[in-house]
Amino acid sequence: MKQHLTIVSAIVLTATCLSAHAQHSETPLPATSDTERADSDVPTDFEWSVPTLHESDWKATSLSTSVWYWIHSRAVSVMPPKTRIWFVLNIPGPGDAESEGRDWNVNVYFTPQQVSGRICKGRFISLASFSDNPERGQKRQPVLKDYWHVVSEGTAFTNSPPPSSALPFQIYDTLPERAVVELVDLVRPKGGGPISSIEIQDDGRVYVRTATSRAPLAGRGKIYVFEKKNDRWVLVEELDWIS
Repeated sequence: MKQHLTIVSAIVLTATCLSAHAQHSETPLPATSDTERADSDVPTDFEWSVPTLHESDWKATSLSTSVWYWIHSRAVSVMPPKTRIWFVLNIPGPGDAESEGRDWNVNVYFTPQQVSGRICKGRFISLASFSDNPERGQKRQPVLKDYWHVVSEGTAFTNSPPPSSALPFQIYDTLPERAVVELVDLVRPKGGGPISSIEIQDDGRVYVRTATSRAPLAGRGKIYVFEKKNDRWVLVEELDWIS
């Protein structure tokens, strides 16, 4: 199934929108006071120590210890064999800060299961307060999704979280690994934000989508449209998207 993209003219992106810059931090977000814990079996010695990156135009929210433990427990319940939690991407949306931590949205990435040259492949899950929340008694089975990660040329994969400019991304349909690396190397220097997805169209064109913010209903970024000409990828169109 093709991912539906909302494409808008660059004119739509006003100076107000462009003035908001995504914030990135590899410092774990602080948990709120233990008095805010939900009535759950949170071990007294539990401490969230997984690296947490922030990618959104909206202020990062401070989550309670019970929420972090809930996220950890849900992730461990579906963690692929011989992996561990690699890092968490915190993606607050509009209104999350005002909710004082009650509303949140995160991606939990596990360490790659395959590493070949510059390409790493693994799994991740998405969790959000509207469907996964210990304080509201909500619970669903997390769905594992595939990611690709391309390390920078001349470097090797490490267990440290990736730089915010080179986050893992999803691929819709099938592309040779060589093509993926070529497209990544063409898009990253443009500075339009980290790649969030690559999608092959029916006409053979490839859409490489970046995101300066992945917040639900508040995302934005670029779409780079490529065609293969004379065995080379050629950029034929550059678009803006918002959601």
